[in-house]
Amino acid sequence: MTNEKVKKYLNNLPADRRVLFEKKNYDIWNFDNDNLLRLVLEGKKVATAGLLADHKKVPDVGDLGIITNSHGEPCCIIKYMSIETKPFLEVDFEFARSEGEGFKNIEEWRAEHRKLFTNWSNGGFTDESKILCESFKLLYPVK
Repeated sequence: MTNEKVKKYLNNLPADRRVLFEKKNYDIWNFDNDNLLRLVLEGKKVATAGLLADHKKVPDVGDLGIITNSHGEPCCIIKYMSIETKPFLEVDFEFARSEGEGFKNIEEWRAEHRKLFTNWSNGGFTDESKILCESFKLLYPVK
């Protein structure tokens, strides 16, 4: 998913940042929710969870990502620090808390994510579904 806005952004990066993309794998994605992006930019959200089945490619630790807003405009560069795949019920509260969305306990996180994953999977989600747990570090917000 490389759009013209991202291509322009990459071409205009300072040389010391542009070289990062010449030697590393990277992906481009968004949350479909600019409120979650705001949490990343504020440093509150340093992880995200998704259905493994929805990912065409799983990033490796050290890979880079460009997160765009809902208009496809690049907003930040992240570096993947940890990648784990586990059944839904094995996602722990430490990870849930790192998503930065204010969940008070793991049961609250599970209830919200059950709804979300069920919608994403058109009803194919179960408590045994594999979840991709990605932890990342904000490297460069777009100014």
